[in-house]
Amino acid sequence: MVDDGSRTVAEGAINPGSQQIFTVEALRGIAALSVTWFHMTNTYSLDWVRHSGFYGWLGVEMFFVISGFIIPYSLHRSQYKLSYFPRFFLRRLVRLEPPYLVSIVLILLIWELAARAPGFAGVPPSYSLGQIFAHFLYVIPLTHYSWLNIVYWTLAYEFVFYILAGLLWPVLSQRSLLYTGLFVAFIQAVDIAVSDKPTGAALLFFVGICCARKVLKLDPRWLSLIASVIAIVALYWIVEPVVAFIAFVTAFFIAFVDVPRIRILGFLGAISYSLYLLHVPIGGRVVNIGRRFIDGPFQELLLSLTALAVSLLAAMVFWKCIEEPARRASRRVMLRAPYSSVPSQSTPS
Repeated sequence: MVDDGSRTVAEGAINPGSQQIFTVEALRGIAALSVTWFHMTNTYSLDWVRHSGFYGWLGVEMFFVISGFIIPYSLHRSQYKLSYFPRFFLRRLVRLEPPYLVSIVLILLIWELAARAPGFAGVPPSYSLGQIFAHFLYVIPLTHYSWLNIVYWTLAYEFVFYILAGLLWPVLSQRSLLYTGLFVAFIQAVDIAVSDKPTGAALLFFVGICCARKVLKLDPRWLSLIASVIAIVALYWIVEPVVAFIAFVTAFFIAFVDVPRIRILGFLGAISYSLYLLHVPIGGRVVNIGRRFIDGPFQELLLSLTALAVSLLAAMVFWKCIEEPARRASRRVMLRAPYSSVPSQSTPS
């Protein structure tokens, strides 16, 4: 999960599409909340509390579609060129890395402190410098190490997408959507060949790209629609039907629905990255401790709601102290060189 740059567009001088950007912000908040509730309930027995969050993991698939939309959308609005890539990439790093790195430090601190608490019954701290360094480069899947936080695997996919989008969008945006579709089909074929359980991430990003190109009017509407349908059908067969369904719903809302500007949705969207990073090490810890003292689904529900509230509070503080300063710092990294003569409309964060 990631911050996808939408806030910069929304705060810029562009009026067209601003309501659409709030829709994306709202969807991002809903996705983060869904994933959080999934992890706050998925360790219980198969009762109604666990079933209430059973499909919350689909928030990850929503994030991929959202990123597939907003990154090309914001790049095109900024009249992005390949020569801007170093600044674009630096801006991404300044925006996203500080919260990510601080969350790693917090995880290690919580792990060490928990191990020293009386009655600790979990797994003792076990990590290495090599494992931590592999996190910095998002290369854990290429090593024998495991992620320190189970949600980090999605950030690796997002990281690769940012690089590919920054390098390829100036070329692909000038050509038919078919070229992007062929490239995505190749990536997905490789994923199928090397993975026992393909994620469908390439197809999910592509669904978002189709939405962006439809909104930006880079292709005939029928082409964007058909390409989206093909990708969603492929998700149905390659991954599973529920993933195809959530991809369709997310794309439909992005392309056709103006979500009302409800304050709580904007708030959840603002803190979604912080919530995504912290809910497992903090909210999950609350659930693990609390399960020793509860019995029955109603007490499980109360415990999960408490863990959710603690996660939201932690995310608010983290957003204010870490994420928001990083966002402000990233905006000081100019996408264009100062001498550029291209008029600025907006820039992706």
